[in-house]
Amino acid sequence: VNNSAFYTSGAIYNPQENFYADSLRQLKNKEYIKVKSKLMALNKPENSDYFSINKCINTYDHLLSAEDELITHLYAGINNGDTANVKKAIVSLQTNIIPSSSKLSFEIKKLSNRQATLLNKTQDEMLYSYNWILIVVIGLSIMLLILMLNAAFIIKKQIVKPVLKVQSALFQLGRGELPNINIETPDNAIGVMINELKKSIHSLRKKAAFVEEIGKGNLHEPFEPLSNKDVQGKALLEMRDRLIKANELEHIRRWQHEGLVQLNEIMRTSKDITEICEKIIETIVHHLGIDQAAIFLQYNEDLNDLHIQLGAYHNLNSKIINSKRYELKTSLIGKVLETKENIICNNTYDPYFTIEFEDGKESKTCNIVVIPLVTSGTVVGAIQIAKLNALTVAEVELLEKMAEPIAASLYNVRANLKTNQLLIESTKQAEELVYQEQELKKINNELKIGRAHV
Repeated sequence: VNNSAFYTSGAIYNPQENFYADSLRQLKNKEYIKVKSKLMALNKPENSDYFSINKCINTYDHLLSAEDELITHLYAGINNGDTANVKKAIVSLQTNIIPSSSKLSFEIKKLSNRQATLLNKTQDEMLYSYNWILIVVIGLSIMLLILMLNAAFIIKKQIVKPVLKVQSALFQLGRGELPNINIETPDNAIGVMINELKKSIHSLRKKAAFVEEIGKGNLHEPFEPLSNKDVQGKALLEMRDRLIKANELEHIRRWQHEGLVQLNEIMRTSKDITEICEKIIETIVHHLGIDQAAIFLQYNEDLNDLHIQLGAYHNLNSKIINSKRYELKTSLIGKVLETKENIICNNTYDPYFTIEFEDGKESKTCNIVVIPLVTSGTVVGAIQIAKLNALTVAEVELLEKMAEPIAASLYNVRANLKTNQLLIESTKQAEELVYQEQELKKINNELKIGRAHV
């Protein structure tokens, strides 16, 4: 506003200087247009001085138009030699342009002061808001820092320390140790992992204790695997079952060996066949817990008198003791001697092999085993066993193992008896021959003496 008034005054008072007129046109056509565009863009309806600023702009537009028109008339009068236009221009400048410019400048100054005041107020409010924001940001930063420290403490307590403990426990497990995990279990995935690790270590301790008991010989120590998929637990159970089976087999082997040793001792020290049979039956009854037992001997020296004879017995019924020869041939004993094969009858009734009780009653059924006594293809006899309970496989196996040495011993004893009997008979015959020879010599001597006297 001031520049346009200055340029207008200069153009009127110094019309020969084109600088003022040119400067006024440049201000009007370029500078003002830019300033006006910026003001219009910045001036919003919500602005409190919206209408005042528009009024100033409109007033200045009229003022510029008046100034431009005044200079145009001035230069037209000068070109036409009309000095009256110059005077009118000076009068118009002093009475219209300058007062209007001063008034507009005053309004703009008032408007500028109000805007400056508003700007200062806005700046104060912004500064206040900035301070509050700064305080909030600092507070939030402190809170965030506290939260981060708290989170770091919680993470260290509930994640880092447990994980390090678990890592140490895993290292110890890798070295074959069973560590104690004495840490607080957090309520998260790490806690679940720690609980599962504790269960695994507890399971390993149980398995170690189970193996220790098995090593002490407690083969029936109870143990349950963790699940059907517990490979280690199932392997330990299989190991225990195999050890139990091996122990049972070893017990059976020792038991059978003891029975055979007792039997061999009997056959080694006894020479009488009746004594041998009785001691064999006694050993079988006591070692196997038999309810009834007997040894039957086959006599086949006389082809015209083949028969079976009871050698020794335990708890036999009277019927078989008093049985006839032909009855034994048709019984189970006769069948075994004929076939040379075992006969096993479970829960069966045989009138010859009933077990008598103390009250005189007999068992309706029993379990009978008859085993032939065969040595070098020769049938010597048979062993008959009867029990109320079925014989086990180990018991039958022991009887089969006993059968051959019993048969061999009985065969040898009978052979020795026959040899001794033949030796006695031959000795007797030799003595009789010597006696007859002596008698013949005596008779011959007497005959010679008689002849000599004649």
